Parts: sequence; C-alpha cells; structure tokens
Amino acid sequence: MTVFTQTVSDVISDPGFITVVANKITDEAFDALDNSQVIQQQLPPALQPVAKVVGGALRSRLQGRVEETSSSETGQNLLRAAVSPSRRPGVRPVVGCRSS
Repeated sequence: MTVFTQTVSDVISDPGFITVVANKITDEAFDALDNSQVIQQQLPPALQPVAKVVGGALRSRLQGRVEETSSSETGQNLLRAAVSPSRRPGVRPVVGCRSS
C-alpha cells in the first residue's frame, strides 16, 4: 500500500470525516428536495402542518444511512476510488488551482 493510499484510508475511515461527508450529502439531497417541494407535495393535506417534522425525520434517517454506508467496506472502497489519482498515463491529479 502506498503512503498516499494509506493516508487516504486513514482519513476516510475517521468517524469525523464520515460525519462531514454524510452531512454534505444529506444537505445536498435536502436542498434539492426543498427547492422542488417534493415532501410537501406528497403529504396529504391533514399532514401539511407537520411537514417540517416529517422532513426532519427523513433528514435524520438519510444522514444515518449515509453514515452507515460510508462506514461499510463498500462505502470505504467507493470513497477511496473517488480520491485515488488517475491511473491513466499522462493524467496527473490536480494539486492546486490558480485563478487568472
């Protein structure tokens, strides 16, 4: 295992990192849902007053599942693959970005 691979493995398996990833994925998913108002449109009129409570419960459930998946062997492999440098010849990972 290379130093890079070991470092990545150590970082992505850290519970703090997994929580940050889960927060980001959950926030992005709920931003998309909030903008489309899917949750409110799917609730029957009698439940409209508790839409925020239902949304909060869904958010909590999604966050938990993302954390669980990110902690699994499959999730760890996906995260590792997402940050691995390309193995194609002639392609180098971007280290920094300069604005013009």
